[in-house]
Amino acid sequence: MCGVLVLGLAFMTDATARGIGPASPLCGDGVVDPEWYEECDDGNAIDGDGCSLLCATASGPFGVGYLGCAGHATLPRNVPTSGAAGVAASIALALHPAMQEFRDRVAVVTGGASGIGLATAERLAREGMKLVLADVEEPALRKAADGLTARGARVLPVVTDVTQPEQVDALARRVFEHFGAVHVVFNNAGVEVTGAIFENSVADLRWVVDVNLFGVLYGIRSFVPRMLDAKSEGHVVSTASMAGLTTAPYLDIYCVTKFGVVAAMECLYKELVATGSSLRASVVCPGLIKTNLMQAERNRPTARGGAAAASAGGMAMDAMLRAGLETGYPPSVVADAVFEGIRDERFWVIPSQPELKVNIASRLDEIRDERNPAVVVAGLPDPR
Repeated sequence: MCGVLVLGLAFMTDATARGIGPASPLCGDGVVDPEWYEECDDGNAIDGDGCSLLCATASGPFGVGYLGCAGHATLPRNVPTSGAAGVAASIALALHPAMQEFRDRVAVVTGGASGIGLATAERLAREGMKLVLADVEEPALRKAADGLTARGARVLPVVTDVTQPEQVDALARRVFEHFGAVHVVFNNAGVEVTGAIFENSVADLRWVVDVNLFGVLYGIRSFVPRMLDAKSEGHVVSTASMAGLTTAPYLDIYCVTKFGVVAAMECLYKELVATGSSLRASVVCPGLIKTNLMQAERNRPTARGGAAAASAGGMAMDAMLRAGLETGYPPSVVADAVFEGIRDERFWVIPSQPELKVNIASRLDEIRDERNPAVVVAGLPDPR
């Protein structure tokens, strides 16, 4: 049966679906010769072994010769199948179907002692996964691990400060030494500070960036290379927010970090697909969820310095968020969405209130039409 080659898909400028027979030199030495191809209008063909193939060729900045070929292709939902990007993604995704087996697989959850992290750990435990809970708050971590263990889960708790790259790397080493593999990584730790950037202290800015953004980047950096070396299927998930897709006044640095998480995960997703990896990626953008996010100061190290004096705008946004979270969705809603995103191989996981989701489309319309951003948050003072 025809071999598999997926190279340079991220650089495609055009693509044509074609079928190739067993005589193609691709099956022997990986050299792609367009003269061997036979046009196939629907992108499917039967090779010499009677195998259904989905193949594509493309020309790009490095010349003709990018090809992917998948036998018995079954594509996940929500994957475009037209155009260069669609054909490329279809091929690469078909080669490595989504994770369907979870029992006895290993999941790592940062920020796992409470809220979305703990709820997701509980959801994955119900699927029979072995759990590694990482959190900076040791008493809460022990309590969470004990509770999961009492219900039959296999749990390894590891106190970890995700702002410290050496601690995240130590976490990865320990997990691989203990379990021998990792199949799901959920970069979930997060904190929040309200106020305008010009009002926040430098300590405010650095703390939020270090936890929310660098915590995710360190997780990717420490786990993904090890998971790639293991050559097994897996999934990397990171928590962003609706604040990573839309903006609001006096939520400045939080939005900055969450937009960064979205960008990092979208790049990672494209890199994994383009290189034919068996790993996949998702970004989670929750709306208002009933967690203790607004009490994040409890875990702020004294060495980080105190928060700046709250402004009127910052206090108003803080009050609005506290009220919204108090009546928000339970963390289990996000946990279910995360599991389904992994199982169904969906990049975008957005468990949010419909009235918040409409702001995504509004913002995209503004960008497309080059209109100034609308200010739709009532009850906030002018920052000037």
